[in-house]
Amino acid sequence: MTVHVDRTLFETLYGETEIGEVAGSGGWNAPGGVRIDEDRLQAAFDQANSRVDGYVRGRHPAGTTTPALKEAAAAIARHQLRSRTDASTLSKEVQARFEEAMRFLRDVQAGRAALIAADGTVIGEADDFAGSFGVSENLRTNNGRTAKTLRGWIS
Repeated sequence: MTVHVDRTLFETLYGETEIGEVAGSGGWNAPGGVRIDEDRLQAAFDQANSRVDGYVRGRHPAGTTTPALKEAAAAIARHQLRSRTDASTLSKEVQARFEEAMRFLRDVQAGRAALIAADGTVIGEADDFAGSFGVSENLRTNNGRTAKTLRGWIS
């Protein structure tokens, strides 16, 4: 499984306080302070990483990750942790980021969104994204059926 999100990234994006709120027990002012349930945190990261891989692997090789995939995995893990902690802590922002992450993953899976590496390189072939910008050659030559249906709409 590719690691898209881990504790370091999660803390960078959302802060130490968020980790305490979603995976901590005890209080900030308690003698022992907040104790973080590392197993719970890791389980959420594993589930989010697995979900992202499930959407990406059909189109990209194992091990593919980008800043956008990392952010999506973090949003999924945060949503999972918040929704299992207390439904009242599931803010509109957390829900919106989760929904945005899922839309992005579905778009990657369908070839409607490109993956951009940290160095700006596009991962994948241009034909993978033809559905967003035009009609791919596969559609033009599908035993003539598609070409007849789309006559006048494609060149």
